[in-house]
Amino acid sequence: MALSPLTPKALLYAWRQLALRAGVSFSADAATGFEELGVPVFYGAPGDACFSTPGVIISRCRDEDWAALLSAPQNSLRWLPATVAVPQGVRLPFDNPVPILFLGNGESAKPFAEQTTDGSIIFHADILAASLFMLSRWEENADPAALDKHGRFPSSASVAFRQGFLEIPIIDQYGLILRAWLQALLPAWQPLKRKFSVKLSHDIDHVRAFHFPQQVVKSAGYEFLKKRDFKAALKTLAKGLTEQVSPRSAAQYQGILRLAALSKQNGMESAFYFKASRQSAYDSGYQPEWKWVRQLILSLRQQGFEIGFHPGYQTFDNFETLMSEKKRFDALLGYSSYGGRQHYLRFRAPHTWLFWEAAGFSYDSSVGYPDYEGFRCGTCLPYRPFDLETDREIEITEIPLIVMDGTLAEYRRLTFEQGRLKILELANRACEVGGVFTLLWHNTSLQDLPAQWTETYSQVVSELSVMQRDALPV
Repeated sequence: MALSPLTPKALLYAWRQLALRAGVSFSADAATGFEELGVPVFYGAPGDACFSTPGVIISRCRDEDWAALLSAPQNSLRWLPATVAVPQGVRLPFDNPVPILFLGNGESAKPFAEQTTDGSIIFHADILAASLFMLSRWEENADPAALDKHGRFPSSASVAFRQGFLEIPIIDQYGLILRAWLQALLPAWQPLKRKFSVKLSHDIDHVRAFHFPQQVVKSAGYEFLKKRDFKAALKTLAKGLTEQVSPRSAAQYQGILRLAALSKQNGMESAFYFKASRQSAYDSGYQPEWKWVRQLILSLRQQGFEIGFHPGYQTFDNFETLMSEKKRFDALLGYSSYGGRQHYLRFRAPHTWLFWEAAGFSYDSSVGYPDYEGFRCGTCLPYRPFDLETDREIEITEIPLIVMDGTLAEYRRLTFEQGRLKILELANRACEVGGVFTLLWHNTSLQDLPAQWTETYSQVVSELSVMQRDALPV
């Protein structure tokens, strides 16, 4: 692995990402984004900067620091109170301590940032390298042995988890710190502000318990022959027969309607991601072309809900399968540009992004850890990722996933109240930076998880609705 992927194009990308988060307005063809402010920027040793007017200097970390961060002892980063990261007297919208991922070469004793006598701003914390490190997911290709049985990079292997900042949108916070220093440099400047929003999303893995008659027979046979439970076998047969005759009565189907109703009741929007995969060990195999499924999809769309795609398990490393499924979904919808999320959150950077770009999707929302909630990319703002292998910005928008129902209930085994408070805590973190809080709740959770989790979700949707309504621009 290269020591550092900071190519000239990657540096320009990182400057623009920081500028966006600081509220700088710039055109699509801008180099760094700071040209619009008339502020020169420099990345390197501060002593080498040569400005005719005051500018922004970010002290560059050593190339080897990228790899060193991966093996750094747990909880070994330097953290600073938010109040000392900005000019004296400035109040940030968040108050958590701020970790420093990278320091400028040989500047361990220096402050996060400071203003020089000529007015320039020097960042001794290398927020530019940190931005590229987090947004590109560079670290996820460092240790293939860390992958789980589904080929996913686990949260426990990430720098954010090991250093304790997974629950902080660190790159968005860096952007607001940069904004504070830019305002010290340009007192008359009015930055663009963002308003917090919530994205409720639902992966539709099942539309009924038994999608095919043979599944009913197999399940009933197991209960009768293996478990010797005749009553359970008859119950399964009755349930399966009812679902085959009246699929809309299935609990999974009704769960979709209930999720839609909850969103409507609270004035919220929801995105429903449907599948088009063949039956497999990890795919239920329902087909969007089935008349009653197609009618459901079109009904949801007519009600104003977003319809997106949930590619099958095998599409993770098979582009042909991904395209085959997508073409069928295109035909059903009548258009080809929409977003969605990978099944089982099977994601690999940059390959999944490149697949989705080539397939013509508008956005992906797969980048969240299944085993732990938080800000996997260090951001809750939709953004275009950067491919370090081909040295270019990828033409796909990533809307990071922050919390999933199964993470709280199954992986983390939180209580209902702990789950509710965790959702609201992370939503508040997103609100502080004017971000998008993306929550995944499956329709199957309404019957597979204890009923209290459905009550928790209902309460959370109501609370998020109020939070979104009352949020002030940041």
